[in-house]
Order: sequence, then structure tokens, then C-alpha cells
Amino acid sequence: MKRLSKEQLEYFQSLNIDTDSKYFRSHYRRGLLNEIDEDFVEEIQAYFLKHFNEKVDPITHIAFANLLDNKDVRVIPQLFYRKRFLNVFNDNAMNDMYRDKGLYDILINTDQKAHNVVKFTRGQFITDTNKFIDEHEAYDIILNDRDEYILKPSDTNNGRGITKLKVKDNKLYIDEEEVNLEDLQKKVGYNYLIQRVIKQHEVMAKPHPNSVNTLRMATLRWKGKIHNVYTFARFGHSGDIKDNAGAGGLVVGVKNDGTFMDYGIVRSKKVYEHPTTNIKISDFGQIPNMDEVNKFVRDLHRDLLLQNYVAWDIAIDQQGKPIFIENNFYGGSWNNQIALNQPMFGDLSDDILQHVAKNEPVMIEKNLESISARRRQRILKLRENERKNKRTINKMKKKIKRKNRKIKQLEKENDKIHYLENEIKRIKNSKSWRYTRFFRRK
Repeated sequence: MKRLSKEQLEYFQSLNIDTDSKYFRSHYRRGLLNEIDEDFVEEIQAYFLKHFNEKVDPITHIAFANLLDNKDVRVIPQLFYRKRFLNVFNDNAMNDMYRDKGLYDILINTDQKAHNVVKFTRGQFITDTNKFIDEHEAYDIILNDRDEYILKPSDTNNGRGITKLKVKDNKLYIDEEEVNLEDLQKKVGYNYLIQRVIKQHEVMAKPHPNSVNTLRMATLRWKGKIHNVYTFARFGHSGDIKDNAGAGGLVVGVKNDGTFMDYGIVRSKKVYEHPTTNIKISDFGQIPNMDEVNKFVRDLHRDLLLQNYVAWDIAIDQQGKPIFIENNFYGGSWNNQIALNQPMFGDLSDDILQHVAKNEPVMIEKNLESISARRRQRILKLRENERKNKRTINKMKKKIKRKNRKIKQLEKENDKIHYLENEIKRIKNSKSWRYTRFFRRK
């Protein structure tokens, strides 16, 4: 990012913009803060003061307006979403309960989910019916169930570590390299899943067939009713099997009837075709049975009692049926808003802001009273102390390196001095020095 002058930083800060945030750096680097309508910024602050009793950082609004030419004060700021909204609507301390994808077959009440052929959990192999088996039985199941699988860590997110596992001539391969079950632990981690490959609907496969392309669908429990908040589709690129937007995949907003927006987003830029296959977004078609898909995620959410906001990853199979992949309790408020060119909570925005303003102090206190939250706080403190210790150690190492460099420089200077002293002695002891002594007399 180009270094900002003191005057530029002061100008941004005068607009209540946090110039140290990663969101500021990202939007500035992409040129989405080049034009600022100060009257619009005043409207944003007036709106949030009215409904939230506080001013907000307006960079999300400014970037949204510059990208889409749409000045909507109801856009949800990224920092507000992560640090304020989620604290009120979700029990964040309980998120880890759903972190391990190996538990989805127990915790998520649906048969329409990715099929686990074998799970590897804390050094133990487990079947799709949660029967514990030994390594030989696991190997036999993998060799005989399918000839191709999705291999993924069960305790990471954002598509990290996902790859394909293939069977050929009774041997296992990753990227044409033969592997065994011991190798899988080294490559993927201590907890992983081997799943059947989902055969997806032609509409979802068409833009980029190599990846299982999914819908990111958010649901919100509000006043006892679960609402569909937004849906956007994610498509992989460059032959990669992952569809992750953060890795350069294509994001396209999906309307309530299953039709796509007429543009897509790649790394916060508008595009009108897939970046790899060049298929026009206007030719993507329509997702089938969208009413059923919307109902599917609402039904899933009913069983999640502690979290009022959930972002679901859903695939669509060949028959147009929704398939649960995973759930997320963090996500973001940027891609969904720019993909659909609308504020995250639409007509509910005013009420939700007022609810957060009223309930945030109470909910933060209540959430911290739970055993899981206290335990999490202890862990966070331990991690923070560990980070502080590491920073202290790193500072000491840097000091030692600097001192060592100075010592080496002094040693070099001493070596030069010793060399010169020896040269002087050599010269003074030479015959020529003695024979020319007469000429050096004053």
C-alpha cells in the first residue's frame, strides 16, 4: 500500500475512519476510498446516531458506494458486524462446539449432507455410522467405496487443506503422488474427513466444473422467526477444487427466485463473466427449487439454539436438492452486500441496530457468565501471554543480533588495527627502514 502522508491520514481520521484497520488498508489499496462524498458521510452518521446512538467507521459505506454507485446508509460496517452485532446475536464462546466438521453428522439434523466415508479423529478411524475401526478396515473401505474422494481437515475453515484423494490399482494418490494413511495425517492434520464427491447440479457446475460450487446462505432468528437474510454463490477458478472467495473465486449474488445478479465480484471488483472459463454471468441460468433451498436452511437453523445468526454453505445436487456442507458463525458483511447491491439486513436494518444498541451491554455480560466463555477467556489470556512472551523473546533476539553485529564490526576494526600494527612493526624492522633513518631525522 502506498505510504500515506500525515495530512491524508488526518483527513481519513477526521471522518471517523480507523486507519489502522485491515478493512481500511484493503479498500484503500483497491482504490475504493478515492472519492469521498462528505455529505453522504454525514448522512451515515446521522442514521447510526438515530438507530444505534453512536457514530461508525464509514469506510464500508464509502467503498460500497464507489464500487456500486449506490449510497445506502443502511449498509452494515464490517467492524460493526464482527465486534458488535455478533456479540449480541450469538454466543460466540459456543462456536467451537461446531468447529469440528466430523461432528456434523451428529449435530446437524438432516440426511442431506456431505457423506463421510471415513473420519480420522484424534488418531482413530471412524466409519460413516460412527463405528471405531482399525487402519486396515479403514483402508479397505476407502479402496472399495469410490475411486475419488474429497479429503479435508475437519477443524479448519476457508477451504484450507482441501484436496482430492484418488484410488487407482488399489493404491491411494494425491496429485499423482502415491500416499498411505500415515501420509494423510502428515499432509492434512490430526483430524480429517474422507468424503464422497458431490455430483452437483448443472447450473452450479457450468461456470467452473472442477470445483464443488456452493451457496453461502445466511439465516437470522428474529423475534422467534427465522429469516433468510441473503444468498450468494461461490465459484472456483483456474481448475482449483475449492470455491473460496478469499482465494480469488467468483462471487455472484442470488435473488430469492434463484436467478443470479447480472454481475459478479472477484477480489472486490465487478466482473461480468467467469475469470477462468469466460462464461457470461448472464448465461449462468437459474438455481432450481430455490423455495425449497431457502426452507432447508431455515429448518437447519431451528435446531441451533445458541446462535441466532448462521451462514450456511450449501451445495445443490444433480436433482436440485440442497446438500449441507458446513455452517459458519462469523463470515463477513462485505461480499454479501456488494454481491447483492443491498444492505445486509434490508428492511430489518433499523430494528436490528436498535436491538444491538439496547442489548449489547447486557448480552456481553451474560455471555461472559457462561462456563464456556470463562474457559475461553482463560485460554485467550494464556494465548495473549504466550504472544507477549514471544514478542519479548523476539525483541531480545533482535537486540542480541544488533549487539552481535556491533561486536563483529568491532572485531573487524580490531583486526584492521592489529594488521596495521603488524605492518608498522614489519616496516620498522626492515632494512630499508633502517637504511633510510638518516633522511627521517629532523
